[in-house]
Amino acid sequence: MASATNFAETFVCQSEGRSVAAPTTRPEGSPPRHQIRHARANAIASTIAALILSFKVLGAIALNAALPGSAEAGGRTLGATQSAIPDHGFHLTVKGPNQPAVRLYGEAYGAKRAPTVVLLHGLGASSYSWRLVIRRLAKHRRVIALDLRGHGRSEKPFDQHYEHRAQAELVRDAIRKLRLRKVTLVGHSYGGAVALVAALQANARRERQIRRLVVLNAPVYPQKLSFAVRFLQKPVVPYVALSVVPPHVPVSLALMAEAIGMPHITETDIDVYARPFFDAGANHALIVTARNIVPRNARDLIAHYPTIRQPTLVIWCRKDQVVPLASGQRLVKDLPRAQLEVLDRCDHASPEQRPKSIARLIRRFSPR
Repeated sequence: MASATNFAETFVCQSEGRSVAAPTTRPEGSPPRHQIRHARANAIASTIAALILSFKVLGAIALNAALPGSAEAGGRTLGATQSAIPDHGFHLTVKGPNQPAVRLYGEAYGAKRAPTVVLLHGLGASSYSWRLVIRRLAKHRRVIALDLRGHGRSEKPFDQHYEHRAQAELVRDAIRKLRLRKVTLVGHSYGGAVALVAALQANARRERQIRRLVVLNAPVYPQKLSFAVRFLQKPVVPYVALSVVPPHVPVSLALMAEAIGMPHITETDIDVYARPFFDAGANHALIVTARNIVPRNARDLIAHYPTIRQPTLVIWCRKDQVVPLASGQRLVKDLPRAQLEVLDRCDHASPEQRPKSIARLIRRFSPR
């Protein structure tokens, strides 16, 4: 890097505040041309590697997306007055206070009269991450998996309504529009934080639809942000980077990074994970969500955790390096009716890595 700097200085000199043309002959002591070309190539390669690394970490945080067959299923729009939920894919128009109406995508499985479980995914993901859990859970429960605003196959507006509060309001409106009762609301990672906010909002308004909570590996306390989130919070750079790197690249790298218990990942999985990022607005939604990953009212939210009276199952991976187990242990202490289950052989992508255990725990915890 020093030789490249010296080389640049031979071309542009500063003398008394003006630029001076470089001499036509190579100054004594300057590096040979082939070394200069090599230094340039190394600098470019290092920049590309840094970008790819950032996407690798980003994807590792957000290994999630839709459900079995959802990539090919044509979603059907449900009006606000319709109560029937179709098997598999649907779109639903929802709205929250002080934000425009938006279409969310969801999928439904299982017997319609069975107890209802609503699943929320993590940052930059979609309901696809729950597919292995749903295969087991839908045998005993009615399962609704939603793509959050700006994620998966849901609408991705170019606006700023991607904070926890706005997402939680839309989830609650979806539960109302679908006329769901006695819901067990389940959230993984970012979706777990949204689920807690939804419960706080519902309790404040005396809504009774959300009866139980399941929170998995969720960033619900201040902590050191990952490299990927810090990268997305930078001005301008993430917009440029995400626009030039094909979505399949960071997704593939992310799946390779999650080495624990994920030999089942196929090219089809990679394609389904990557496909939403071809949508207009997808990169914007991801970046704005990351910039709001720590709520502005985080201290107030944490202070109200003890008011959440719903029975809560907290599931955490012992080796989670994104959101450490200490956060789950603290959450169990702050929630008055919480219990903790710790899983081995997983890190952060628990629905992909331990679907059988998660489905069993949710089935035992949710009402029969």
